[in-house]
Amino acid sequence: MFRYLILAPLMLASLLSASGQPAVSAPRFAAMGASGVALRDLSSLLANQAGLTALKSAALAVYREDFTSSIARNSCIFAVPSGRSVVGVGIQSYGVEHYSEQRAAIALARRFGEMLSISIDFNIHRLSVSAYGNASAWSVETGFQYKISPLLTVAAHVSNPSRNTYKATCNAFVASRLEFGAAWQVSDKILLNAEASKDLDFGLVGAAGLEYRLCKYLFLRGGLSTEPFCEHFGFGSAAGSFSFDCAVSVYEQFGYLPKVGLRYDF
Repeated sequence: MFRYLILAPLMLASLLSASGQPAVSAPRFAAMGASGVALRDLSSLLANQAGLTALKSAALAVYREDFTSSIARNSCIFAVPSGRSVVGVGIQSYGVEHYSEQRAAIALARRFGEMLSISIDFNIHRLSVSAYGNASAWSVETGFQYKISPLLTVAAHVSNPSRNTYKATCNAFVASRLEFGAAWQVSDKILLNAEASKDLDFGLVGAAGLEYRLCKYLFLRGGLSTEPFCEHFGFGSAAGSFSFDCAVSVYEQFGYLPKVGLRYDF
């Protein structure tokens, strides 16, 4: 019985990703269909790091994603622009006392002209299971965003192309994924985005979403994703240097999974 209790977080994470649907911790991206490959924001550090080049000043954000009353994923990210480049770092943790996953990341994104941004990201993954011991792995990610016009961006991103994984224990793995997407700024109030992603071990996943600027300080968001089918919605607000985002993903199997985030721009 103790062993099953230890493995419960791993089982939940595996079920959520068993179809290849990407894990999206950032509330803004989660609310827009759990997609972010073509979006440009500090949250891009957890999606397509090329989007970091939209930053005009240093920024810090913390996110929390609740799976159950006792299981959550916490993230903290920070990025600093310098000329045409942006450097970002992030840490994530997930699990409970007897089972935990951690990831530390450092990313570099660079803008080439006004149209093209390219990024590379290096991750260290650590897995700890009290009944089995510890394991570690590393992975890289790379991506680009290209502005076809001032209003339309296309993008692609690849995670762990070398298919590195943990050397031991529990059937845990580091996902290898390809993502393609586009974002269209329809007007100064409406942003649309869509993407397709493919985990190399699972099927194709589709996602789409929109963001509506209700007023200067309030944004409404919604989206859909497939495999499994999921509805997403949320909102964001900003006041001065602070901004707050909230999202809820609604799965038939798991119910409501909330995400919240707080950001500060220096």
